[in-house]
Amino acid sequence: MEQIVVDGVDHTFHMGRVDIPVLFGVNLIVQKGEFLSLCGSSGSGKSTLLNLLGGLMKASKGEIYINDHQIGRYTENELCHFRRENLGFIFQSYNLIPSMTAFENVELPLLFAGVSGNERRDRVEEMLIKVGLEDRMQHRPNEMSGGQQQRVAIARALISRAPIILADEPTGNLDSKTGREIMNMMRELNAENDKTIVMVTHDLAQARLSDRIVYMQDGKITDEEVLQ
Repeated sequence: MEQIVVDGVDHTFHMGRVDIPVLFGVNLIVQKGEFLSLCGSSGSGKSTLLNLLGGLMKASKGEIYINDHQIGRYTENELCHFRRENLGFIFQSYNLIPSMTAFENVELPLLFAGVSGNERRDRVEEMLIKVGLEDRMQHRPNEMSGGQQQRVAIARALISRAPIILADEPTGNLDSKTGREIMNMMRELNAENDKTIVMVTHDLAQARLSDRIVYMQDGKITDEEVLQ
């Protein structure tokens, strides 16, 4: 079942009077439940493509469909609602709120969604246990290691039960051992929960833990490799 369809997408950044084209005729299909890695050197366009999939920017040309929704035609308010229901984001820099505990950071999307207090507590505790942080629920980010902070970020991305997770270099700030642990955990969560994951990474060893690698260069998809 097709869950993400990228159809003939170009993208150009406008920097004052200078136009900087970064994507050229990108076509991509991601199946439901697939774990896909986007690989390429810096400047290849992989992060731009991920941002377009997340509705954080609008493509200059072409269309993007997510769960049959043509997101390029949505207003910003419609996109905010769509992202809340359909997408979870994991970033290299974790993007946790420093003054909040792990529990409170993970709880935040449920607060915005209007979930009741008892349900919020149960879901957050269950998710933090699932990512191995049952003894860190009341710790703030500066009291946790980088790997633990990224686990909080993953729990926050999963807590809304969004069917699609977009991850931008999720192990980029971690040592190789912790990075492998995070990747194995994402692989398990993908298999157990049938989440579709699209991950940007420059680390081929970690990309090989996904189902498929799509290679990008100079704003184009140049090759792909099916692994699972």
